[in-house]
Amino acid sequence: MRAAVLRAYRAPQSLETVSDPVCEADGVVLKTLACGICRSDWHGWVGEHP
Repeated sequence: MRAAVLRAYRAPQSLETVSDPVCEADGVVLKTLACGICRSDWHGWVGEHP
C-alpha cells in the first residue's frame, strides 16, 4: 500500500510503498478513505515538540 512517511523533523514527507498491515486474530484492519493532520501533529513535524 502507499503511505505518506515522515522520517525526520522538518523533513519533507515522502510517498512510499509499505507492507500491508497484518490483522491480529482479535483485531481489525480498516481502509482509510480520507484523513487530515491535526495542528499538534504539524507542530511536531516542524520540530516545535520533538
